[in-house]
Amino acid sequence: MMEITNLATTAARHPFFDFNDAADLILPRHDKDEIRSRLFDQLESVLLYLFPRGKRRGSQFYIGNLQGEPGDSLVVELEGPKRGVWIDFATGESGDVLALSQEQQALRTVESRVFDLMRQEKWPDAYQVLLASDYGMALKLYEINSEAAVGALSIELTNTAREHDQLRKLTLSLRLVAILLLLWAGWRYSVRLQTELAELKAKNADLADQFLRAKADTENMRRRSEEEVAKARKFGIESFAESLLPVCDSLDAALALQNATAEQLHEGSAATLRQLLQALERNKVVVINPAVGDKFDPHQHQAISVVPAEQEANTVVAVLQKGYLIADRVLRPALVTVAAPK
Repeated sequence: MMEITNLATTAARHPFFDFNDAADLILPRHDKDEIRSRLFDQLESVLLYLFPRGKRRGSQFYIGNLQGEPGDSLVVELEGPKRGVWIDFATGESGDVLALSQEQQALRTVESRVFDLMRQEKWPDAYQVLLASDYGMALKLYEINSEAAVGALSIELTNTAREHDQLRKLTLSLRLVAILLLLWAGWRYSVRLQTELAELKAKNADLADQFLRAKADTENMRRRSEEEVAKARKFGIESFAESLLPVCDSLDAALALQNATAEQLHEGSAATLRQLLQALERNKVVVINPAVGDKFDPHQHQAISVVPAEQEANTVVAVLQKGYLIADRVLRPALVTVAAPK
């Protein structure tokens, strides 16, 4: 009686016991086929939980009655097509131990009855209902149902987590492969750039060497040209002067003669002239001495005057002064008179 009074006091003081607004204590139902499948997988464990005093013999489970008393009048099939079916040979009752929906409905009925009694403040009656074996059995079935649902949900979450982990590993693998490909491509590109850079450096060094060589050759050629020009300016007439030395010797010899006759002087002068002309020819100095009647050449001749003559017009009548060529270039044109037109 003291326990009932304490229960009533607690119910009056605790806000949960406002039964008009109390929420349903039974959790939402889960997939029945999934729960049934999981309970079949552990049927013997479920029966031992419901009936701790029961025991297994072969493919059957024995217990005294549905209240869990010891005995063997209630038999549950553990294997075969009738797995989970029970029959109480003492009372003739039978059913499916896994018909959880019916047991849950019984639990809801019991709880609804208890709440009604507590609203009416019939605490002793409510307490007796709560202590009844039928409610205890229903509560156990409800716990099994909830554990099965939680187990099914746990498996689903485990599978989801496993798939997520596999997806994460696959993503990491793909990222790693992508990073490796990028590194490989970067390495290949770097190698190619280094190769091209080395080739460009080699070409640059070769071009620089060629430039230095060409510059040195040009400088040497310029220096040699300047030296040759300087030597040509300084010693350009050396050979010409050397060829004139015999002429000078002949003139010295002629001047050394005393009491020379006119004939001797003439012969000496003629010989000296021949030496001079030979010296000029050796140095590519050629005499321009056109004959009378030759065609007037304005490139080599210079007309002093035009005179009437018994010859073809525009021809040389007389040479007043010989001209000279040096290496096909007119050193001095010949002075001539030209026949006038008739």
